[in-house]
Amino acid sequence: MSYRLDSLAPQALFRFFEDISAIPRGSGNLKGITAFLCDFAEQRGLDCYSDDTFNVLIKKGGSAGRENEAPLMLQAHTDMVCEKLVGCEHDFLKEGIDLVIDGDFLKADGTTLGGDDGIGVALMLAILDDPSLSHPPLECLFTADEETGMDGAFAFDYSRLSAKRMINLDASGENEITAGCAGGINILHRLELDAVRNENKLLKIEVKGLAGGHSGADIHLGRANATRILARVLLDVYEQEVFNLVSFDAGTKLTAITREGTVLIAADDVKRVSACIAAKEKEIRKELNKDDARFSLRVSKAPMRESCFSYRDTRRLLTLLALVPNGVLHMSKDLEGIVDTSSNVGVVKTEGNTVSITCSLRSMQESRLNELITLHKFISKEFDTRYEEGYGYPGWEFVSGSPIQKRYIDSYRTLFSDKEPYVTAVHAGLECGLMSKRVPGMDAISVGPVMFDIHTPSERLSISSCKRFYRVICHILENA
Repeated sequence: MSYRLDSLAPQALFRFFEDISAIPRGSGNLKGITAFLCDFAEQRGLDCYSDDTFNVLIKKGGSAGRENEAPLMLQAHTDMVCEKLVGCEHDFLKEGIDLVIDGDFLKADGTTLGGDDGIGVALMLAILDDPSLSHPPLECLFTADEETGMDGAFAFDYSRLSAKRMINLDASGENEITAGCAGGINILHRLELDAVRNENKLLKIEVKGLAGGHSGADIHLGRANATRILARVLLDVYEQEVFNLVSFDAGTKLTAITREGTVLIAADDVKRVSACIAAKEKEIRKELNKDDARFSLRVSKAPMRESCFSYRDTRRLLTLLALVPNGVLHMSKDLEGIVDTSSNVGVVKTEGNTVSITCSLRSMQESRLNELITLHKFISKEFDTRYEEGYGYPGWEFVSGSPIQKRYIDSYRTLFSDKEPYVTAVHAGLECGLMSKRVPGMDAISVGPVMFDIHTPSERLSISSCKRFYRVICHILENA
């Protein structure tokens, strides 16, 4: 195979990243990557276990003289979030990622890169494949479908592990050591709307160009949500010129801040409606931060539809979308700059006369998460929605000063002096929370190289940071 990334070091790390990037591995489509991992282990004579959920556990004995040391677990998830730019024809079910080197960054052509968490997968493979590296017994766990509910981590048989110390490779920031995370749950509202005969012209209103981002890790950046913009704009227009909604669709991934959305409306005075929307675009543009500089709010004609939603239900849906909690709700009282509680309106979809709204709720404190769930139940009663609670995942209680934290800090300081390592928590959900509960006494950290804009087509991975991070992990293994 000819490798496009062969000029990058460490070569083994980037070769394996290119290997897995060639395999379609969006959440729910993991047969190919699972087969690749199992073949990798078989070719090298390593102990391998896989289950029906597409988790893979590969074990490697300790190096000569280190066979009886305490084992160490490395862990990453194999699935990736599949997002692409409008107009990009990439088929995530059949095609691998088209990798692009841009200075110090590795990116993809029009799609998410899959550095979250492909770089962690590649790092484990590079370590397992290196016969010269000194290390204790290794237990490398590749989990499935983390991005859609941690399904693999929930289903895995943890009796197959003996390690009591763990390095999760699903964080971002080589000198940042994560030792705590938020718990969360997904909420679904379904609204049944009354359809009426349409006799008016149709307009299509589109929000595009927002930065988006991870609904946990990036929620504090103040980036706009396309759903909230559309609801706000259309409610304001409705007060001046009533219209009927035909459809409302925004977002494609629950764990992403919504970048784009499209609404169809039927209006009698389309010129006045268009003018009102144009005025709102100028108003909103002034409010947005620099990350959302490419924002646009477009209005165009649309083909005729025979039916639309009633005036009452048009207002009902738009009001709900404008009022449902979204963004940062509380900051941590203990960790400066860390979000405590948030809610993200992720996906809105119209199917026939039903509109579904899915929200991702996160909190470092169980009491606040429960308070937010209760609020959604009240909202459901007031707006007469069908309410459902989706998957939930546990938080990971923040602890500072553990042995594995100290080991990472010592290794980082030994190798590099330009950045000071520090221990923190993240608002995003991590599998460490679940695994720490399933394996009592597990001493875990989550770490990773520098990445930006994960879960968006702007995702990029620092090449130099990957090199440094790989050295840190190897140093830990050599001195564990």
